[in-house]
Amino acid sequence: MILQLDRSAAADSSSASRRIPAPWARSLICLILVLLASPTMAYIVVLKDGSQITTDGKYRIEGDKAIVTLPSGTQAFYDASEIDVARTEALNKVDYGNARLIEGHKTTQMAADARLSEERSLSDLVGQRELALPEPRRRDNNRSSEARIRYTPAGFVDLVTLPRKPPADSAVGAEVVSYLRGQGIDGVKVFAGSAEQHLMLEVITVSEVSVFKALEVTAAGLQQMHERFPEQVAAFELLLQTDDGLRAGQFVLTPELAELLLSKRVDTASFFLRYVEF
Repeated sequence: MILQLDRSAAADSSSASRRIPAPWARSLICLILVLLASPTMAYIVVLKDGSQITTDGKYRIEGDKAIVTLPSGTQAFYDASEIDVARTEALNKVDYGNARLIEGHKTTQMAADARLSEERSLSDLVGQRELALPEPRRRDNNRSSEARIRYTPAGFVDLVTLPRKPPADSAVGAEVVSYLRGQGIDGVKVFAGSAEQHLMLEVITVSEVSVFKALEVTAAGLQQMHERFPEQVAAFELLLQTDDGLRAGQFVLTPELAELLLSKRVDTASFFLRYVEF
């Protein structure tokens, strides 16, 4: 899949964008593209791997490509063979407008006062679904004296600048890489994390779909590695990047959060929104 920004919108702000320092300003583009996969728009495209994409209307086919328009006006290009046409059409037969809640492959109508909007938080929404989410937790109460470690604007350890050191147990690191590659996550490197029993995973992603897949697969990998190596693996510090080095999000996955994601009590897009570290 290839992402293409709306050039007409980009042209108006080209001079201003050149004055914004990298990499955080540019990384926001990646984050916005990911966050647009939220469950509030009127048309959902279902891919054959089960992923769902919120779009501003039905996709169109040109040659072997399916072109979708995201709510921002950004166009995204997919291989037409990736789209599950039957499930997409079936999902969109029911007109719930903006009152949609996607859980797996079911669509249910939400009460009007439970709609996710700019004024309502994710906590408000899930509270009406009788689901209490763990609170995002900061990890840097005592900032490291390590000179090279830097922090994000929100105060989290910046995984981009974390020194790349081999994991304490190289065999465990090799097991993590082997598992992830076996699940189709090829662009992965494993390092020592910022805390004891943490492993830092650097994963290359090429689309918003691959971002969500990486989250789910690494969560499953953490569960397995924590069970096998409880003294060595307590959490994964996950850094998602594009193939040209832009940020696509960073997370600290604990066994508690891995279970929350994999149990499907929270969809992957909502999990991203709540637990991404800016």
